[in-house]
Amino acid sequence: MPQVVAMKELISSLDTVTDTTNAESWQIPHLPLVKTPRFGLHARLTLDNTPDAERLALEHYIYQRFLQAHNARVTHFLPLIVGLRCRNVYSAAVGLAPAVLGNLPQSLFAERYLPQPIEMAIANRLGGDVDRSRIVEIGNLVSSWKGSSLLLFIFLSELIERLGYHWVLFTATREVEALLKRLQYAPVILADANPDVLPDAGESWGSYYQRQPRVMFGDVCSAVNSARKNSLYRTVVAVMDSQINTMCAHYQALLKGVTPLASADSLAGVVHE
Repeated sequence: MPQVVAMKELISSLDTVTDTTNAESWQIPHLPLVKTPRFGLHARLTLDNTPDAERLALEHYIYQRFLQAHNARVTHFLPLIVGLRCRNVYSAAVGLAPAVLGNLPQSLFAERYLPQPIEMAIANRLGGDVDRSRIVEIGNLVSSWKGSSLLLFIFLSELIERLGYHWVLFTATREVEALLKRLQYAPVILADANPDVLPDAGESWGSYYQRQPRVMFGDVCSAVNSARKNSLYRTVVAVMDSQINTMCAHYQALLKGVTPLASADSLAGVVHE
């Protein structure tokens, strides 16, 4: 019964969230059509080494959302994509790229905006050593309805924390930055995202760079620990708990089948909202 109440609150209260909302007073905004949200994790190939049809559908969904929002034409995507379905309709999606795969460092797309590797950038800001294997990049973020991005990020935050990652790297517009602040990420800004570093100088991104995206990182452990102080957050996570645990196992299994990349060039078209 508490879980049912939490989902009703989830559906009815998202409009109360503002940029100054904190963990103690936080309410979750309205999300249309949510009854039992379903999350899926998809790589290009399934565990039995066959093409993942839903992955292709998610890529098309991401492409269409960026085309509508920015007149951008997305042709490359992060290695893993988490999709959110509500009543069998996509409402949000986000991509994941681990900074280390199979003990091999992976070039992350957002690093091309930076003068140094991300672990060095974080260490220079915060002091101390930073383990690159505990960094994950997120991108390809899209949503169809107000509030669906927040629900996806609640799920994603718990997933990333349970997988053992500590730091999240992302390139975000001011709107996404505000969303992350609501989730207690306190993102640290590293640089402006300069389209001049891209092979086509950002031409394929349409109006995206007019939104002045910035490269930043967040401490997922601190953010999740803070959010868990909120009783509504805890109850909503409890509703999704079995899906989160199942996806953790699926993530680890899928990583074994993802081919490590030699450079960031093959991710040249990947999108970050």
